[in-house]
Amino acid sequence: MQPLEIDCATDDSGNPLPKAIATAYYNAGLTGEQLIVLVGAKSAKRLHLLNMDLEDEPLDLAAPDDIDVYGGA
Repeated sequence: MQPLEIDCATDDSGNPLPKAIATAYYNAGLTGEQLIVLVGAKSAKRLHLLNMDLEDEPLDLAAPDDIDVYGGA
C-alpha cells in the first residue's frame, strides 16, 4: 500500500484528515508505525519532531540587553 503524501504541517485545503491524523498521533492514538503508513516517512518524522518540541519545557532565556530585535537592520 502506498502511503498518503499528506503535508500535515501546512495543509490549507480545508481537508480535516491531516489535522485529525496529527491530533490522533499527539494524543497517543497512533503509533509511529501507523503514522508512517498514513502520511509517509517524511511527514511522520516532521510530526514526531514537532511533538517532541511541544513536549519540551520552554527555555528560560533572558532577552539580550544590547540588541534591538525589532529594530531595523
